[in-house]
Amino acid sequence: MNRSLDQLDADPRMLLELPTPILSVYLAHLDQATDDPEARRLATVALLAALGATEAQTEIVEDAFAEAEPGRPARALFVGADGAHHACELPGSPVPDLVLSAGVPHLTPLLAWRQAHPAYVLALLDRAGADITVQPEQGGPSVTTTVTGPDDDGGADDPAGWSRPRYRPGADASWRDNARRAADEVAAALDCFGARILLSGGDVRAVQCFTDALPPRIRHTVTMAKIGGSRHADGAWPPRALRVAEKVAALVRERTEDLLAELSDSGGTGGTDGTGGCAVDRPSAVIRALAQGRVRTLLVSEAPDRNRTAWFGSGPAEVAVHRDELPGQDPAPRYGPLTDVAVRAAVLAGADVRILPAGTPGSPISGLAAICRD
Repeated sequence: MNRSLDQLDADPRMLLELPTPILSVYLAHLDQATDDPEARRLATVALLAALGATEAQTEIVEDAFAEAEPGRPARALFVGADGAHHACELPGSPVPDLVLSAGVPHLTPLLAWRQAHPAYVLALLDRAGADITVQPEQGGPSVTTTVTGPDDDGGADDPAGWSRPRYRPGADASWRDNARRAADEVAAALDCFGARILLSGGDVRAVQCFTDALPPRIRHTVTMAKIGGSRHADGAWPPRALRVAEKVAALVRERTEDLLAELSDSGGTGGTDGTGGCAVDRPSAVIRALAQGRVRTLLVSEAPDRNRTAWFGSGPAEVAVHRDELPGQDPAPRYGPLTDVAVRAAVLAGADVRILPAGTPGSPISGLAAICRD
């Protein structure tokens, strides 16, 4: 699988450094049965010509079509005016063919796909140890590590194992030690991969000991959920893989719902002038909050309005709705679609960006809102 954009783990900020105007090209999934690749290529080339794409830019996009094979997943391609470019595949993305040219890349579909594929850790435990699987973000290959330790099997005659008080004290100590080993390994994996989701399953008592052994900082900052089934591979594994995917998707939705609830509880009224309060839900107020460095989380509709524009300079705080309001001394300010400019500022400032799928209840009417730092 082609994993450019530096193997899909690259910082999106590199896309903001491409020389302008920047082409943002999304190529939909290539369906072997129904698609006509040549017709799609010709339509895209026509759009490129209408947008004034350079010869180098057009050649790169055409090369992407030439590399396409039946069944190919959706792809994102960002091309600078000088031909510098980054590309990545977006397996499972429903994005349609899309070609845009502006002073800032259109990152919303890419960020939506990344959001749907978060990093997570899955720990399957029993009294003898654990199998710990790390799934990197963006669908990268998973890695499984086995943690083992002594198994003083005081409950071997008892199928209930941990569930009955018939084990020897030595067994209790060894099983708790194994849980601590697993907790240490999981904490290190969460930190290493920046994962904020932890799924666990297996022996009920082992899972409880494991949870108790996790560092408090992990229990307080990571979303934790349970997955049914035993530790060992058996008939439960195929449905478990589906349950894991469903659980991760549900946790992603819940996080979005939590942020929208926070926006609603704040009234979305950080003052409509963007000078106070914890949240703003008018585009102009969001831009002002970004200029003030106050935004903690930017919420953006999956299909933003591209008719409104905003101005920006080189720094994350150099952003304004009108050019004469632009802070800083950038000698060559640029402009682009307001939502894309807002996303750019948030990414540069290190703020979270949450993409709101179409039809999400509670989404801001304008398609843009921000939750600010206290």
